Amino acid sequence: MTIYYYGGLNPMSTVLKKKVKQQKLISAIKEIEPVITKDDYESSLHRAFNYHNYNTPNKKLKDWAVLYTKKNFPKLVSAVSKAPEWEFTTYAVIAHHLLKGQYIAPEESQRLNDRLQSIAARYSIAEEKATETKLVVDIQKRIYDTAVVLSDEIDYQIDAFLKTKIVPDFSAMAYLRSKEVSGPVAKKIGEFYEGWLYEVEEALAGTDEDLVDGYSNFTKTQLKKFYKFIEDIINDCKQFVVSSKGARKPRVRKQKSPLQLVARMKYMKEDGDLKSVNPVDLIGSKEAWIYNTKYKKLMKYASADNSGLSVKGTTLINYSTVDSVGKTLRKPEEVLQNFTRKWLNDSLKKLKTKASTPNGRVNQDCIILKVF
Repeated sequence: MTIYYYGGLNPMSTVLKKKVKQQKLISAIKEIEPVITKDDYESSLHRAFNYHNYNTPNKKLKDWAVLYTKKNFPKLVSAVSKAPEWEFTTYAVIAHHLLKGQYIAPEESQRLNDRLQSIAARYSIAEEKATETKLVVDIQKRIYDTAVVLSDEIDYQIDAFLKTKIVPDFSAMAYLRSKEVSGPVAKKIGEFYEGWLYEVEEALAGTDEDLVDGYSNFTKTQLKKFYKFIEDIINDCKQFVVSSKGARKPRVRKQKSPLQLVARMKYMKEDGDLKSVNPVDLIGSKEAWIYNTKYKKLMKYASADNSGLSVKGTTLINYSTVDSVGKTLRKPEEVLQNFTRKWLNDSLKKLKTKASTPNGRVNQDCIILKVF
């Protein structure tokens, strides 16, 4: 190529040469699938992850995982086949290269096998009894099938983010309302994305090397935005379930005591000078302050109505998604020195870190700082 300027010839510019070189490199990546070798294991494994991240669709990844399962764990094929594509990701890459007879470290192979066992356990469905003579309408299957159809639009919005790295102008709550979705279907839709949220959380934390490699084409900021986008979808589904129940005449149920409601709650009793208050105090409270010691995140939960906060399993419920907020603490010791209501609210407002809507989950990393 030659470039004309001012009536004369100019040799190919440095910028243009660089673009041509990059294009050749991208073309080479697309055409040649890397081979994983024992001598150059770490580097060749990383090249393989990058290659499949750019060139292999999720459907193909799932096909590889199912094929590997059929060859090594034939009894699990039925259950594994029912799992959605996002369950496999980088594990399918390992399966593919094992099927091709290439070297994979024993610990990687074991992680793949453990993953398939876990997937099979979660998606296995008991066979119908041979003696059953009546046709029984499977309500749960009907809910699942409806949720699958209605989640197509959400999948489309997620794909749009993955391609552009830009958060779409999309509200799952508004979408569910427009489709007049039932509470159980909304709940099932939210559950579809919980595994994905956990996966992105692990990638952000850097605790799973495979997931870190799998999301290596995202910057940390982009991955955090993706996490928040998925988190908002799940929270919208949960809140939609709560609001849809309010529209029906509630079924009269035997009231559980506060002690029964928090019986299954997992929380951290103490961490140095920080000590949790009794979780029983959460029931009926108007405001609760939770601190996640692992992610250094301070969360304020404000009740959605006069009945106050409550607990279901290990999750806080009946909180307002508008008035509840969470922020990361860069210097926890400066904030966590006083637990009066005024101090906590003033400290939270002064924090420069980005605000997010908490998801209600309380686990063994969480201190219940104060309840009002």
